[in-house]
Amino acid sequence: MVSWRQARQGVEAMVGRYVPFNVERDDELVACFDVLDRVRRAELHRPVHLSAGAAGRGALEGGGSRLVGIRDRLTGAVVGTARATPADRVAESPDAVRTYRLDRVPPALRDRVWVSTRLAVLPEHRGGPAALLMLRHMYAEGLRCGGLATILTCEPGLLAMYRRMGFEPLGPVAGSAQGGFRIPLVVVFHDAERFAATRSPLAGVLRAHPGPHPQAGIAWRAGLSPLSPAEVGVQAYDPELGLHADLCAGLSPAGCTQVLRGALRVRCAAGQVVVAAGDGGRSWGLVARGHVEVDRPGSGGARRLGPGAVFGPRVALLGVRHPAVVTAGPDTEVVLLSRSARRRLGDGADGRTLDRTLARLARAQGAPARAAGTPSQQITISR
Repeated sequence: MVSWRQARQGVEAMVGRYVPFNVERDDELVACFDVLDRVRRAELHRPVHLSAGAAGRGALEGGGSRLVGIRDRLTGAVVGTARATPADRVAESPDAVRTYRLDRVPPALRDRVWVSTRLAVLPEHRGGPAALLMLRHMYAEGLRCGGLATILTCEPGLLAMYRRMGFEPLGPVAGSAQGGFRIPLVVVFHDAERFAATRSPLAGVLRAHPGPHPQAGIAWRAGLSPLSPAEVGVQAYDPELGLHADLCAGLSPAGCTQVLRGALRVRCAAGQVVVAAGDGGRSWGLVARGHVEVDRPGSGGARRLGPGAVFGPRVALLGVRHPAVVTAGPDTEVVLLSRSARRRLGDGADGRTLDRTLARLARAQGAPARAAGTPSQQITISR
């Protein structure tokens, strides 16, 4: 049965509410950077490192990048944007090579492989087809320009969506410079077989593109060893592990299911910043294995949280930015919970019960740190 949200998306797509376009004018450039600023700075509390205006235009043209936007036909406002740059233009940066796993792209193909960055859609337009239409437009442009593939990174929570579009992991999950996790993904433009297997919305665009289609990208992908979920380091969380017992204490079975819906188990590197102070993203969860160090400014020292402990209860309870830096210890895995987990419970009994639990955990984590040389307090969730 078609949901109301699916029906609305279909209607909006049919009437052409959203119109993707190639950015060519300075006013369009400024509007796209305004979207970036609103999403990254205002919503996620992360800085935008590329300014608009003449400086932004110079960086765009000098790097061979293409910028696209998407406009809401009802208001005329730009509501989304994304940028694509040839991989050979960024391959001299060790950070770019590491982030996008460009070491796995043959040098001879890098001028035809695009690196997509700065994909952003305003939150009030994420329930419709805006992001999908913009990605389809970028894909069509890549085909038109003779491209072979696109590489991007995504947050763990978006992995399933990108897989359905035909993307596949190019490397394991890694930490980002702003904290949190990113997964490098690749989609080969002419891979009709994979598009058919995933029922990708890009399949129709490829069928409409006149051939013959180059095979270099498909041959490259065929030579790559596919990564298992364990190698990627991101898997759907299994509630049967029992780490959620205290978090869900007193909740109905349906309420517990809602809290844990979409939870992801993520493997961390030692010393990795799981959550940066001030972050407004997906920044609360459980420690599944190992430990994390929570260092809140002015607290007098870091606090160690072991298996079963909850980090970020204030974020879930109040919707505020994360007040501390959360750093992973050796051999650590965390369970990331959705930002909407608390909101899904509403104002009923389950919502009030979870609020009391989060408030208790927040008070416990706000206790003074113990003296150096003694074990730090752990908020342990019973198994």
